[in-house]
Amino acid sequence: MVAFFLAMEQARHLIETGVIGDVVMVQADFDTLYTSQFVTMAFGHETKPIDITVRGTAGGRGGAILEFESNRFAILSFISYPSEFTEVFKIIGTKGSVTLEQPDHCPTALTLRVPTAT
Repeated sequence: MVAFFLAMEQARHLIETGVIGDVVMVQADFDTLYTSQFVTMAFGHETKPIDITVRGTAGGRGGAILEFESNRFAILSFISYPSEFTEVFKIIGTKGSVTLEQPDHCPTALTLRVPTAT
């Protein structure tokens, strides 16, 4: 369901058209299912991690670091839902970043940051 929100479609378009450059980092804080969906959307369905480190409790709090080829990473924090913690989803590229605004499980807005060259 999350994949079909307009904000997700816009984020996907910004990645596919190269507006933020090559994706090098994904940061996501929320439930395991949602964070893994965001990683797949950012890096592509065919991209598989070359190393995964996971810590935490089954069905509870925890985290993971996924390493991909070409020095690319995903840093995920798993938080219980509902939670008072912020839901965060950020895609960082070589030219800029896209942040899906809260709530991440039903994003309705995004922030695009593309710094000007100095």
